[in-house]
Amino acid sequence: ENGITGFLIEPGSVSHLVDKICVLLSNSTLRDELGKNARKRVLEEFDWNVNTNKIVDAYKTILI
Repeated sequence: ENGITGFLIEPGSVSHLVDKICVLLSNSTLRDELGKNARKRVLEEFDWNVNTNKIVDAYKTILI
């Protein structure tokens, strides 16, 4: 999520990439916040247990 778990950069936009790198280099609080938010999202949405449960639920829906 742009500005919450990281930054989205328009493909090919070197100046935009440089700008966001500079923002992150100069703001340790923002870096920490984005990192924590990204880790939380990964654990909530991409954890093996979460994905396994989603797959099992999908099979249950199909088979019932």
